[in-house]
Amino acid sequence: MVDKKTQYHPILDAFIKVAPLLNDLFLEDILISVSDKENFLLSVPAKTFSLGIEPGFPLRKGDVVWEAVNYKRIEKGFIPEDVFGFPIIATAIPLYDEQGEIIGGVGVGVSMEQHNTLLGIASRLSEAVQQVAATIEELASSTIILSENMNQINEQSNHVLQSMKEIENVAKTVGHISKQSHVLGLNASIEAARAGEYGRGFSVVATEIQKMAKNSSDHTDKIRNSVHKVDELISRLDSSISNINAETEKQSAVTEELSATMQEISENASLLADIAKKTLGGETK
Repeated sequence: MVDKKTQYHPILDAFIKVAPLLNDLFLEDILISVSDKENFLLSVPAKTFSLGIEPGFPLRKGDVVWEAVNYKRIEKGFIPEDVFGFPIIATAIPLYDEQGEIIGGVGVGVSMEQHNTLLGIASRLSEAVQQVAATIEELASSTIILSENMNQINEQSNHVLQSMKEIENVAKTVGHISKQSHVLGLNASIEAARAGEYGRGFSVVATEIQKMAKNSSDHTDKIRNSVHKVDELISRLDSSISNINAETEKQSAVTEELSATMQEISENASLLADIAKKTLGGETK
């Protein structure tokens, strides 16, 4: 308690009267102290911590209030977490009378428990975002490689399709030759029949030519059927590859957009962590 019989300078007296009311004006949990040039006159504890200072307790060198009074400037100090279980930022200002002479000081201690928690959350968020961003970047790289591979497969399927068309053209040519051979064999059989006894050997050749023509025709039909089936399969494959390429391009675009968003979140999380660190360190910039 402050000795009410003691007369203080009006400025000190004003701070002594106002100090107990200031705690409720701030969202932070704060401690307020008022001193003259040598001793503390008042110490209003915070809701969650107290310095245990009674009126008359002497100022000590190294304390922010002592430094503010003796160095005649605003002083800031940091009380580490191991003292109260959470960090505290202490700020003190010197008080002057009408002639500009030092008459005392006012100190404020602010609990940084919430800021410390915020720093932890911001740091973990930043790390998590960086991990997600790295995963997205890896996914984007995989998508690009997949797209390139699909383009190569599409190009190769086009080559195969072209080759199948060439085989079909060859099959058509063989079919045409087969028809001509069949006609030639038929004409040879007719001529062999007309030649009678002398045409028997020629008749055998004509028969073989007809058989060869029929076999060629059968194999040509099989080749055409196989080519037609392969052609259908390649056409379906080409259509599927085109659909995959379209989806891959869409996925790539979405991935790039998501990557940009995660980068922005990561930058904001890092900025948040920096602000929390500066606040805990008592920095103003």
